[in-house]
Amino acid sequence: MKLSHFSVKGLFHIFDYKFTISEDNQVFLITGPNGYGKTTILSILSSLHKCDLFYFYALPFDEINIKFEGSITICIKSIVQNIKETVDIARQSDRTLEFTWSQMGTPAAHLNLTDKIYNIAKRNYKSAQDRRPFYESSSFPSFEDYFANDPHNLESLFHGQEQALLFLMQLQTLNITIQNSNRLSKKMDREGHVVESIDQVSNALKTIMGDAYFKYLKEVNNSNNSLYDKLLIANKAFTEEEYKTKSEKLELKLKQLYDWGLTTEKIVRPFEEKHSEVLSIYMEELERNIQIYDRLYKQLQLFETLLNQKMFSNKQIKFSPNHGISAIMDYDSYPLDLRKLSSGEQHEIIMLFNAIFNTTTDSILLIDEPENSLHVAWQNTFVSDITTICKTLNAQVIIATHSPQIIGSRYKECYDLYVAQEEQQE
Repeated sequence: MKLSHFSVKGLFHIFDYKFTISEDNQVFLITGPNGYGKTTILSILSSLHKCDLFYFYALPFDEINIKFEGSITICIKSIVQNIKETVDIARQSDRTLEFTWSQMGTPAAHLNLTDKIYNIAKRNYKSAQDRRPFYESSSFPSFEDYFANDPHNLESLFHGQEQALLFLMQLQTLNITIQNSNRLSKKMDREGHVVESIDQVSNALKTIMGDAYFKYLKEVNNSNNSLYDKLLIANKAFTEEEYKTKSEKLELKLKQLYDWGLTTEKIVRPFEEKHSEVLSIYMEELERNIQIYDRLYKQLQLFETLLNQKMFSNKQIKFSPNHGISAIMDYDSYPLDLRKLSSGEQHEIIMLFNAIFNTTTDSILLIDEPENSLHVAWQNTFVSDITTICKTLNAQVIIATHSPQIIGSRYKECYDLYVAQEEQQE
C-alpha cells in the first residue's frame, strides 16, 4: 500500500499543502525551510500507522486527506467550538477529531476523538503510572506511546463502538516506518542499561541472523532424518551438465552464506556419474535447505554492497549471527567498538539497516533529514542508494530534507513547501 496523494489544510493555522506521487516515483522528496512542516508531514503518516491518535489532538490543523493506492483514503477533520483565549492550542475547549477510512470513495469506518475521551485517556494513563512497579519507573512509556504501543489500551477507550474499533483495525494494516533525524539517540533496555543506537542495530541483526540460522539447522536436521527414504525412492538423476549448472549457481550463494556464518558448507560435491542419483537427491536437499535464507540473503547482499561502496576509512563492515555487525580494522584485522565509529559512519549503517531490514514489500519508509552527519560525497549518493533498495524490496520512500546534495538534480521532482506556500499567497 503506497501513498499516492497527501493534503493538509490549516497546518499550524498557517500552511496548506497538497502533493501527488506518481506510481513510478518510488522515492519522493520534500524540502523547505525549517518550521514549514517537513517533519510534521512525516509524523502525520507515521502516527497513523502507530495508531497514535493523540498526536493529532495536539496538532493544530483543519483537515488532512491521505490517499493510498487501491483507492483507500483517510480523512481527518478538526472541529473546534467555544474557543477560549489561550496560548495552548492543544487545550482549546470542545475539540473533536473526526477520522474516516474510505474505500473506493465509500466510508468504511469512522472514529471521533473528543475532549471527553482525551480526558479519560489521561486518567487511565495516570492510573497505570501509579500502579507501575518501582523498577519500571525509568522505562515507563510516554502518554502517546502508552496507547500507540498497546492497542488494547487504545481500544478500551472506544469499547462498544464498532465503527471506531474497525477504524483502528484498518489503521493497523498500514505498513509505514519512520527514521527520525535523531538516529543516534540512546535507549534504555529492560534492565535499565543505556544502549547506543548502533548497538541496537547490531543486536537486531544478530537476532535476525541467529533466528534464520536456527531455522536452517532445523531444516538440515529434518532433511537428514528423511534422507534415507528419499534415496530409496530416487528415480531420477541430473546429467553432468545440469548438475554443473546448478552447482555453480549454488556455490556462489553457499560461499557468501559461509562468510556470514550462516552455513558450515561452502562448496558443492563434484559430479560422479556412478553416484548421479544420490548426488541429485543431495543437490535438491541442499537447495531446499538454503531456501530459508532467500529473503535474508538478498537483504544482506544489498546491505554489504552499499556499505562497501562507502569505503569506510581503514575498516570493513562484517556480519555474523554471533556478533551482528562488526567493524574490522584493515591494519590489524581486529574488531573496533562500534561506538568508536564516526557519527557519519554510524548514521549510514543505521539508515541503511532500517531501510533494508525494517522495510517490507509494498511498505512506506519515511526518512527525516538523512543528511545529518553525512559527508557531502555520501549525501550525493544517498538517493541512489535508497532507489536501489526500493527497487529490490518494492517499497516506497518519502524523504524530508533541506540538503542540496541529497536533492541533487531532482529539484523539479521535489515538493518544496516554501514554493507551495508562496504560490498560494499570489
